[in-house]
Amino acid sequence: MGAGYGQQTFHYTPARYTPGNAALQQSLAEKHAKEVATLPKRYRGELEKIYRDRYEHLAASLREEQFIFSPQYSQYFDGVLAEIVRANPQLGNPPTHLLVSRDPSPNASCLGNGVITFTIGLLRRLENESQVAFILCHELAHQHLDHVGQSIRQYVQKQNDRDTRREIERIAASDSRRVEQATGLLRSLVYEHTRHSRRHETAADSLALVYLNNTRYNPREALRVLALLDTIDQGKYPGPLDLKPVFDSPDYPFKDAWLQASPMMKVEGAKDADWNEDSLKTHPDCAHRITLLKAHAAAEAGPEKKDFLQPGELLAGLVRQSDFELVQREFDARRYARCLQESLLLLDQYPGNVYLQATIGKCFYQLYQARQNHELGKYVPLPSARHSPMYRQMLDFIHNLRLRELGAVGYHYLKKSPAAHAADEDFLYALARLSRLVDQGQEAKALQDEYLRRFPRGKYTREINTLN
Repeated sequence: MGAGYGQQTFHYTPARYTPGNAALQQSLAEKHAKEVATLPKRYRGELEKIYRDRYEHLAASLREEQFIFSPQYSQYFDGVLAEIVRANPQLGNPPTHLLVSRDPSPNASCLGNGVITFTIGLLRRLENESQVAFILCHELAHQHLDHVGQSIRQYVQKQNDRDTRREIERIAASDSRRVEQATGLLRSLVYEHTRHSRRHETAADSLALVYLNNTRYNPREALRVLALLDTIDQGKYPGPLDLKPVFDSPDYPFKDAWLQASPMMKVEGAKDADWNEDSLKTHPDCAHRITLLKAHAAAEAGPEKKDFLQPGELLAGLVRQSDFELVQREFDARRYARCLQESLLLLDQYPGNVYLQATIGKCFYQLYQARQNHELGKYVPLPSARHSPMYRQMLDFIHNLRLRELGAVGYHYLKKSPAAHAADEDFLYALARLSRLVDQGQEAKALQDEYLRRFPRGKYTREINTLN
């Protein structure tokens, strides 16, 4: 299932995560102030708090580098939006900002303030430009129909409804069954909210297809993207993942005990049978959504409709970049077990990729530090029945490794790589750190000197200089 030479030699460079200037933050601040100024007097305080929380969350996400600011992404999305807006003049101006999120979960969102987010987790699962276009049409429909604003107003009105307030007061004064009654009230409020959300999704699908039909994109891809969403939780690269041959080494043989199910297995509580799981879904089932759209999409799918309007290799490049961005995002978020799993799965597509191997080495170094500081649980959860078998195996593997073994497994894994990998800064850094952990004195000193010779002003120069 390996890849060709072009994939093996792909050199990944992380995208830029910080805006080049303050224009974006200023634009968002001005838009927030304008929205707040137009809020109605009724429930103004509560509405203003919700709008402020939304703005502050977005501003914090920008400061924490949760979005990608790269011409590679922005120019592509601008091209798709330009076609949608050209074919649908009723939309007026496109969204103020389309932000590419580093979130690994497959999702796109309209935030209701002229901002649309599109995650790398979703982009890496798409097959053509028409699918990207339908998703953007769907979010533009939410924006045009003011679904976010409606949801906020309905939520505040429901919270202030006379009957709801009386029920809260009655429960507060009750001496018995208080928890049960409060749960029943919460359940009714949640179900009411999700009913509104499902209606919004259906309306957005319908209007999105109208927008898409007006473009030169293929409307049948609306059905295909919904089918993809129906199975998207299964993972892009489902494995299986065999850890033994990956981490086995002649100088440090793999121990079968490392894969034994951990005795620390977390026991999940039983699901509350009183909560109707279907009623908690804010999106209608994809199969139902496909049925509603099928006739209209098929009728408009003429020969002039295209899967791609921009060169197909542009999307292919973004999908590939997003695969690697997901790995980097997991590492930056200190989710080291997820990072290891995604790196190994991607190595099956890009055998011998130096970035992926260096990242695996850096993960083992960070795991060593975490265990040494008695903080492993902060970064690696206990295995649980709710985890997939593949991820549960990764968690068992990490938790079964002792402190010295964490360093040794990472070190010997990197030592199996080609000598040419030492020209890569991240790889050389990881090998130098791990060699120090396993007391490879002369080699560690040589690697330290080699790093400083190659990268005198590198990313890790200060850290390398502290090695003893």
